[in-house]
Amino acid sequence: MNRLLRAIVKIFLVVLQPITALAFVIASFTGSETAVVVTGVLVVTYNIASAIVLYALLGGITILPNVKIEKIPQFGLSIGLTEGGGIALLIPFLYIEFSYKTPSASN
Repeated sequence: MNRLLRAIVKIFLVVLQPITALAFVIASFTGSETAVVVTGVLVVTYNIASAIVLYALLGGITILPNVKIEKIPQFGLSIGLTEGGGIALLIPFLYIEFSYKTPSASN
């Protein structure tokens, strides 16, 4: 992104979003219906823009684990660690493995 676009995004997300959220709270307590609608729409718009920017900037970060489920002909209850450092659950007739991708070390 060029510097102007970064500055605009920063102003929207760091300055205008908190001010608009505060105005929304104040308008909702004072009972002004028009102000509540306008600031509510602005808060939702800023939140969507914030989500898009964070998705673009933090695209390489995984939040949810990988889940692998296998049917096995065993009966038991168990919790353990896998070879890759994940967590394994053994419940009757199912083997469930939760694992995260490990970040690759680059030189």
